[in-house]
Amino acid sequence: MARSNVTGGSATMLCMKLDSLKVELSLPDVRYQKNKKKIKMSVDGKVKWSYEWTNTFAPPLGQDLLTPVSSTIKISLSGKRRIRKHLIGSYSGRIIDFLLDKDKPLTLQDDRHVTCATITMALSPVADYQQALLASVDASLARLDINPMLAEGLDNVDQAISAMETVDYAVETCGQYIAPLGQALRLMTKLIDNVAEAHPLLKVGWTLLSSVYKAVQEQRLNDENVRGLAESLRELVGVAGDCPVAEIKGTPHVIESIERFALEVASLIDECTQSSFMMRLGKAQITDSKTRITACQAALKDLYDKLRTRIIAYTAKRVKEMKEGIKEMQDDAKRRDAQKLSEQIREWLKPHDSSVNHKSARDTHVEGTGSWIATDERFQKWLDEAGTTMWISGPPGFGKTVLFSTSVEVVLRHASAQGTSCCCAYSYFDARESGGASRKLETLLRSILGQLCFKQAEIPEAMKRLYGVDGKEHPQPTVLQLRTTLGEVVKGFDDVYILIDALDECDSQGELLDWMTSLQLTTQGLHLLATSRPERTIEERMSNSSHIRIFLSSELLDNDIKTYVDERVEASKDLKSMMTEEMRKKLRVKGDGMFRLVAFWIDELKRCLSPKAVTDTLTRLPTSLNEMYALMVSKIDPNYLPYARAIMGWLLSSVRQLKLEEIATVVGFDFSDERPAFDKDRCFAHPEAVLDVCGGLVVMSQDRVTLAHLTVKEFLLQQESLLHVNEPDAHSLIAQSCLTYLLDLSQPHVTADVGEFPLHDYAVQNWMEHASSTRDIENTQSVIHKLALEVLHPEYETFQ
Repeated sequence: MARSNVTGGSATMLCMKLDSLKVELSLPDVRYQKNKKKIKMSVDGKVKWSYEWTNTFAPPLGQDLLTPVSSTIKISLSGKRRIRKHLIGSYSGRIIDFLLDKDKPLTLQDDRHVTCATITMALSPVADYQQALLASVDASLARLDINPMLAEGLDNVDQAISAMETVDYAVETCGQYIAPLGQALRLMTKLIDNVAEAHPLLKVGWTLLSSVYKAVQEQRLNDENVRGLAESLRELVGVAGDCPVAEIKGTPHVIESIERFALEVASLIDECTQSSFMMRLGKAQITDSKTRITACQAALKDLYDKLRTRIIAYTAKRVKEMKEGIKEMQDDAKRRDAQKLSEQIREWLKPHDSSVNHKSARDTHVEGTGSWIATDERFQKWLDEAGTTMWISGPPGFGKTVLFSTSVEVVLRHASAQGTSCCCAYSYFDARESGGASRKLETLLRSILGQLCFKQAEIPEAMKRLYGVDGKEHPQPTVLQLRTTLGEVVKGFDDVYILIDALDECDSQGELLDWMTSLQLTTQGLHLLATSRPERTIEERMSNSSHIRIFLSSELLDNDIKTYVDERVEASKDLKSMMTEEMRKKLRVKGDGMFRLVAFWIDELKRCLSPKAVTDTLTRLPTSLNEMYALMVSKIDPNYLPYARAIMGWLLSSVRQLKLEEIATVVGFDFSDERPAFDKDRCFAHPEAVLDVCGGLVVMSQDRVTLAHLTVKEFLLQQESLLHVNEPDAHSLIAQSCLTYLLDLSQPHVTADVGEFPLHDYAVQNWMEHASSTRDIENTQSVIHKLALEVLHPEYETFQ
């Protein structure tokens, strides 16, 4: 017959460390105070630690104490009175109380309950608290009577019953598995229920064993309860250990209760499992272990419910936060993808940056001028009524571009106040710029598209289709495709304001005006504003369509001119003291609304040193822009006129705008001999000299040099101008200059890095375009042809 291990196991040991021990004496006899005293610590009656002292109490700390988890600790204080040692007082408590109540003062009392000392002792587990606790529970559970044959018997019992052919077999089977009664209750019940009525002997045996069965069943219940209690404890401690206590509101005190309760349960399990099965059976009849286990289970359930409620609430909060975090991450990813696509399309579209022109116009604006436009009834009507076109026209020099920039500022504020359903885009045509890019309709379309598309959170679908977002190739769009896409994009807004400056400076006015008319007819929420000179072509086209017109006359601009004159005069200390109100009025009347002319007059008057000089200068001032430019040219030093002519030729005919360092280099070319030459020493030592040589004919725009006004270009193209520029001749000279520059850089005497030659990149990239603009390239005897052959010869570094 098989047997099980029914003997009790060894106690579950817990390793602790003595962290601190303080003693405050209140001895009943002063003689104890003077003599040697001794304090000792006993665990279950065995002394584990002791310390003797007389005056100074300084016990050694840090010792490890190995004790059963369910043990009792006794602290005893003894002292010497005369020649004998006496027990002065003691205190007893469970080991778990010392672990949990580290700073709780404990009183040592004698048998008459008189206090002789107060101690404060702190013990701490050496091992990790949770691991030590769970190991203790596992060790205790291992001591419960578990027969491996029981599990096998339970699995096979149904087969055994169905296979019974005789009662003897049943009795034998029953006897084999029932021998360890404490393990076989389920098997016995099943067997008896099935065969008791069939075999008289088994029925008698069951009757005889009934009393034992009840006791065994009771003990078995305790073992199962202990197991259930242990498993519940393991689950609770595991949950408490894994949850972020500090983050869950209300959990710290619950966790503290779990810690205390866990030791209580561990101690109870250890106590219940230290003895053998039969000893536990007997003990269960005379102790309250079952009641204690039941109470522990109830308390455990209460703690579990409290912790569970808090964790559920915390988990719900965290899940919500995680969902929000995931959504935010997804939104961030979408934004990054959209931003990346936006950057790719922007790089592909290459929209002209109209803000550069806008800044230049605002820099010349004088505070107070042009403010009337915001309150003008005609402008307000255009601003409020969709489907309207406004045309602001005026002669050259009347400040149309500056007034246009003021209109842009007003519309930008208005559109911003309307929200995302309203948008504003603007563009400046500029015939001053070399290369003609700022004169093309395509440049305007790209600029307007860029402003409408890249201000939105997501690129419009029409622009994505134009770009070919799903394809590998992204060919550049045609003007027709740009027009079509822009027409689709503007329909995505409730209101769209498109403002265009200087229609007359566009190189394809007819196509531009056709597009404007078509866009206005097909877009309900469009507000279109344009400025220009009153040229015949534009006049005719505008007269055939519905529009609101503001013509800039001297009467309309009189207040602006007055404000401008007063502002400029007040800003000059000398002019302020020398100019009378009558002089200011004369300037205003003589200017006749032409800001550019008035600005030049004031610059001339600032040179005067006396009121008489101011009066005389007022009588000699030019009355037209051509006279003004002629006067500017006449003031250029005759020695510098060749430099000025070269600079003007480059500014009018270069492929792109030139930097100050580049334009300062062009004066280094000498065309006096049959073959052009470049002498670096002829170049200006300071590039800023370009502005001094050319007077007010040129200005700086960002880091580039440009003509001061379109009327300067028109003046330079006139035959009678001292700085007359013939465009074919200018292209020829620029081509010769570029080729000469490249050949000079390939000479042995040139040792410096080409980066020190500002015109190098321009010459390499654009000499052929300039050469193609003149017929000299076809003439084999021409200078350009000969220079080009040298540059393109394989032996030259320039070719390589």
